[in-house]
Amino acid sequence: MQFLFWQNMLSIHQSALISALADDHKVLLVAEHTMDADRIGTGWSVPDMGKALVIISPSEEEADKILDDYRDAVHVFSGINAYPLIYRQFKRACKQGCFILNYLETYKYLGFSGRLRCLKYTLLRLRYGRYIKGILATGNTAVQAYQAAGYHKDRIFDWGYFTEIPVTECHNFSGKNKEVSSLPDIVYVGRLDHRKRILSLVQTLKKMTGFFNKLYVIGSGPLKNELNALINSENFRSNGELSIEYCGTMENKQVQSFIANCDILVLPSVYDGWGAVVNEALIQGTPVVCSEDCGASTLLKDKWRGETFSWKKKDDLYNVLKKQLLHGKVRNELRQRIHSWAFDNLSGKKAASYLVEIVNYVKKSGPKPTAPWLKEEK
Repeated sequence: MQFLFWQNMLSIHQSALISALADDHKVLLVAEHTMDADRIGTGWSVPDMGKALVIISPSEEEADKILDDYRDAVHVFSGINAYPLIYRQFKRACKQGCFILNYLETYKYLGFSGRLRCLKYTLLRLRYGRYIKGILATGNTAVQAYQAAGYHKDRIFDWGYFTEIPVTECHNFSGKNKEVSSLPDIVYVGRLDHRKRILSLVQTLKKMTGFFNKLYVIGSGPLKNELNALINSENFRSNGELSIEYCGTMENKQVQSFIANCDILVLPSVYDGWGAVVNEALIQGTPVVCSEDCGASTLLKDKWRGETFSWKKKDDLYNVLKKQLLHGKVRNELRQRIHSWAFDNLSGKKAASYLVEIVNYVKKSGPKPTAPWLKEEK
């Protein structure tokens, strides 16, 4: 098969998929730009796409020629609503009758604002739906969201982000000569803004002194100063040391070291289309506490990998986090089990195989493929 990916930029969230796919198929990736400055500033690096041919910032004429040359390929589009070049080539692919898969994140389809978003995707379906062979629906509620917009359930496929990173051996993160605590360590990785609810997490942990050793906060954003002020003003201390440590931004390798050395990763966002840090934690064998409003919460269907909570339920973050903390530090057997599950179900190779299954299903019919991470464990 031939695959042509149309994206706004090179993404570490899809590099594992594209690289694995290119081992067995001809793959071309066209991106409007390499990577934006904000993501580079937070420690992201330009990902390796393996054997895939990568073309950055083509002119309209160059993009037209690429589409013409790859007319018979499977065209995977993401960002058609936001990026002019991607939308232009999507419309041309529709006119030429190309095989099109549309990569879309979940959206909130309930409430007034949700109905407006649903209307937007309904209009997209009415205009282009007959040309779109399948929706790669990313997130725990994505299938329902696009069914609400009128897409047929047989053409909507559970999808996700795929990050392939080396497993980091556990060691003392900071290099400080200190005794390892018997209490669990927590890590938060992400932007410091209101959507991520980092301040709510800190306020919740204020009531949990004695249940955890330390929270490590990795990231940056507009709430950085407010976060530091809150930590210092509330005087979060355990055994004389601050129990919350702001670490700033760092390279991805260092981030993975922190995740591998902690016992719980918390993603408390009020909304996240996915939340690839959940993948990263599971690959390192670290359990996750995640808001049910994050797309990646679908990876926590079985509670031995962690648990979800709801912002709609009072004190639910406190209750779920306390239950997880009472398990204590992560046992090596559980860490290995979580890692093995993530490696078997979230790898680029597994995602590539699943994508090929989707294409074959759409072309030839037969049983609809199930996302690897949603299959029942044997």
